[in-house]
Amino acid sequence: MNTATRALFNDWAEVYDIQPNPLLLLEQRTLPPMMPPIEGLDVLDVGCGTGRWLKQMELLAPSSLTGTDASDAMLKKARATLAPTTALHLSDSTTLPVADASTDLILASFVLSYLADLDAFAGECVRILRVGGHLLLSDMHPTTAAQRHWIRCFYLEGKRIELPANPLTMTEIIAAFSRRGFQLLTLNEPAFAEPERHVFEQTNKLAEYDALRSVPAIYLMKFLKAAEGNESVTELANRTEGRADTSGKPASEVTPSFVDRRLRR
Repeated sequence: MNTATRALFNDWAEVYDIQPNPLLLLEQRTLPPMMPPIEGLDVLDVGCGTGRWLKQMELLAPSSLTGTDASDAMLKKARATLAPTTALHLSDSTTLPVADASTDLILASFVLSYLADLDAFAGECVRILRVGGHLLLSDMHPTTAAQRHWIRCFYLEGKRIELPANPLTMTEIIAAFSRRGFQLLTLNEPAFAEPERHVFEQTNKLAEYDALRSVPAIYLMKFLKAAEGNESVTELANRTEGRADTSGKPASEVTPSFVDRRLRR
């Protein structure tokens, strides 16, 4: 992340936790069922921001919990609310300060669209994760974002501030991690529903809410780091999570999508 973009994220930290975002609410509702049991795991949250997921995972008794972010202002906000045992590091996502094969679960929530080098991040994930570990990715749905011309932005002191983002299709993302040996277990593409309605109502955008109820707003991907050799994905999933999660679409069903064009209005 360059200096100018980092400065924008530092500004965003001031209002990140107080400005309602229906995309984050939708993720908060739909991601937990895809998570493996957290108890006893070594967990890394890449791009942890102000620590919204770290706060929740602290309650689930992980063996260790680490967050990284490229914004020192975001990390300062996180540090003020997290337990002392949760480690925080100022770090770019392509050079993570984590030891080889030290992690059971990596979460990257609304991160990939800000990456300058997706392949480098995928390489870091395969380096850090143990065999049988999981990678959870989420972001704005690129097809809907392009069709609706969504822009990633926030508001500060009455000004609308746009955030630069790199366009990535889901096919590109899946291919990048598949090349590194990851297996896609689940792909979920949820739409807004009644739990998110109040955010649109607060901003006088109920018409937009009605139009979006039938289209995916975000994507959620769950990958497994498979072993080299003959152990199958199902065997690994059964061993590490208790059961294989096959509720989503396999990678072969994913079709190319429109270019991701940015976040909230």
